[in-house]
Amino acid sequence: MILLPKLTVIPVGFSGVRIDDFISLAALVWLLTKGRLKLSLISPYVKIYLIFIGVQLISAIYNFASNSYVGLLFPVRLLELLVWYYVGLNAIQSRSKEQISRVFLLIGLYLSAYSFFEILGFAPKFGLFTNTNRVAVTMTGPFEYAVVIAILGFFIKQSLPKSITFVSLLLTQARVTIASTLFIYLFIWKKRFAAYVGLALGVILIIFAAPKLDVIERFDALGELEISALVDLTSQYYNMVSPAENSKDYFEKTHKGNTYQLINQTDASLELRLMRWMVILKTNSENISSTLIGKGPGFYGIAVDGYYVRAFAETGLIGLLVFIIFLISLYRYHKKNMKIVALIVTMVFTGLFIDIFVSVKVMVLFWFLLGVYSEKHKKNKRNKKKEVFV
Repeated sequence: MILLPKLTVIPVGFSGVRIDDFISLAALVWLLTKGRLKLSLISPYVKIYLIFIGVQLISAIYNFASNSYVGLLFPVRLLELLVWYYVGLNAIQSRSKEQISRVFLLIGLYLSAYSFFEILGFAPKFGLFTNTNRVAVTMTGPFEYAVVIAILGFFIKQSLPKSITFVSLLLTQARVTIASTLFIYLFIWKKRFAAYVGLALGVILIIFAAPKLDVIERFDALGELEISALVDLTSQYYNMVSPAENSKDYFEKTHKGNTYQLINQTDASLELRLMRWMVILKTNSENISSTLIGKGPGFYGIAVDGYYVRAFAETGLIGLLVFIIFLISLYRYHKKNMKIVALIVTMVFTGLFIDIFVSVKVMVLFWFLLGVYSEKHKKNKRNKKKEVFV
């Protein structure tokens, strides 16, 4: 799931049925035939997430006339990815966390090596950014790979491989993920010597990669933007745009570049997001139903460039509220595990500007790790021991 490129087998709307879906189906069949898919094993936050999927499904059905059957594929895929939570729960029954960490070490080193070859022009580029100097390895784009390699780095214990994954992360030039990862290493893990060593080694390795990096310039583009200026810029875009009549109208107004001109006060990618988000806000605010349950999955296409905006866009205030409750529950459940906290922080921050919670490879890793580090498997083991004793 992590290493294979995304290959669409059956195109459907903006997305389609991919090889990933068949791998997830195989995992589901394995869980069912072995009797390993038990609802009693899920953690409280997973139940809340299932409610969120339910809200999305209701929105898809309510908005079926405008989105057709394509809207139903989105909640189905979210449900499909939950299979990897159970894979994680079952993996830890027969494998230790040290063994799983070694697998992450191998995957992290392989992906990092691929990214170095890619930036040097020795490995093929995949995804939507083939004409840039940002690495994506076998994934849709740098934004997806950045989160995957950052997460792998958190769960790699050795300092040198950790620093190598950090350099690979820098090659993505994914600003929000780089910033959140630095925050984690410097503040959340501030007492961990290995994190400092890994960071120092990463800086040394950056020197050799510097000629290929534009990440500093990308940060400079945002450096002079103040909060008051951002609020004023957002207000200008809100007053500029108009609601979208349908999905096609939204795409033509926000993606073809002929309807609205960027104000160009700051970073272009940020302004594109602000313009599109304001169209979404005005569209959803036209009536009470779309405000509460959204316009349905898929109405705004596959890239809203901000998952919280996407949650509001597709499932309205109700869906957004349920999703925020899910994140709070997730943090409260795992707050004593610093590795999982690092995972959550990365996802939460990246979700501000990227649709990261619908990224297949990221969510496979996300749910697998939550399953591995769930307390439910411990309770299950204790219950089995009691049964044997009786």
